[in-house]
Amino acid sequence: MKGVSAVIAVILILMIVVAMAALAYTWFTSMATDLMEGAGENIEHSTDQMSKSFSIISASCTPLQFTIMNTGTANLTTANVQAFVDGTVRTITVSGGVASIASGQSATFTGPACTDGQTLRVVIESGAGLSKTLE
Repeated sequence: MKGVSAVIAVILILMIVVAMAALAYTWFTSMATDLMEGAGENIEHSTDQMSKSFSIISASCTPLQFTIMNTGTANLTTANVQAFVDGTVRTITVSGGVASIASGQSATFTGPACTDGQTLRVVIESGAGLSKTLE
């Protein structure tokens, strides 16, 4: 019985090794690309969150009315501002129909009446929030 010659066996083994190396290279390259893209997206999201901050200038009841100032570097979208009074979400509207608040600018929001002494919590799109006792 005849077998495969030694030269052909070596060539077959080399071809298998080269194919395995090519598969490993392709797999590692795609993994590295995915990791780099994910890291870039995380950095971009974190930077965006850090650039969005605000302060509550004033807050009062009857009706609920509060003014916030954009102290960050990015515009705040007024549609993404939420108000909670003692943990309960309140429907609010922005005065003047302003769509966004530029850096250094302020906007006033109104909502249904509340009671003095309750706690107002304002949350913006980045998830940052501030609280103030209503007077």
